[in-house]
Amino acid sequence: MKLFLFLLLFIFSLNSCESTKTSVDKPSFDFLVGEWIITNEKSDRKTFESWKKVDKNTFLGCGFTIKNNDTISQEHLTITKIDDKWILIVNLEKLKTR
Repeated sequence: MKLFLFLLLFIFSLNSCESTKTSVDKPSFDFLVGEWIITNEKSDRKTFESWKKVDKNTFLGCGFTIKNNDTISQEHLTITKIDDKWILIVNLEKLKTR
């Protein structure tokens, strides 16, 4: 009988423990929206990015790198939520090599 009561209480205690999702489980990329300058580039290069929010599940970005006043690379970026997972899609265009 004591074992039965112990098991019953144990099962009830497991059911009472439920996990709650916090904001850590729901990343927000709103901080990306706007214009950015990448600061850890080589001294002869500058990289810029621009981001906008399309909807709650999609962010679009465009980035380009300048070297000696020439654009040497350009990228189109998409962050989107697919099947409850955030995906980064990068389409990189290499324009010049020096």
